[in-house]
Amino acid sequence: MSSARAADTNYERLERACEAVPTACDQRTATGQYRDPELERQYQRVLRQDDRARTALLASQVGAVAAVVLFIVDLRHARAPRDIPYRPPRGLELAPGRDGLELRVRLPAR
Repeated sequence: MSSARAADTNYERLERACEAVPTACDQRTATGQYRDPELERQYQRVLRQDDRARTALLASQVGAVAAVVLFIVDLRHARAPRDIPYRPPRGLELAPGRDGLELRVRLPAR
């Protein structure tokens, strides 16, 4: 499961817990943390997964931009490569045979 989906799933779980016992979610510290340690632990897990998902998204976008930039940079050298024709060895011959094509190899005499 991706970090984004895991964060969504865990956040939905946290919301359901708050709907089941609203007074537990209403009780917060001065810094905004849940007084219930299990609720706070779930919320911190959601935040970590959300951060990982954001980092993964950013990294994929940087990768895509880098690929485009490298492609454009490579276009500067976009001339056709030198033609190197294939010349099979003299002893190699492809000829029609009884059942289709035959590949014949002639070894040089010594």
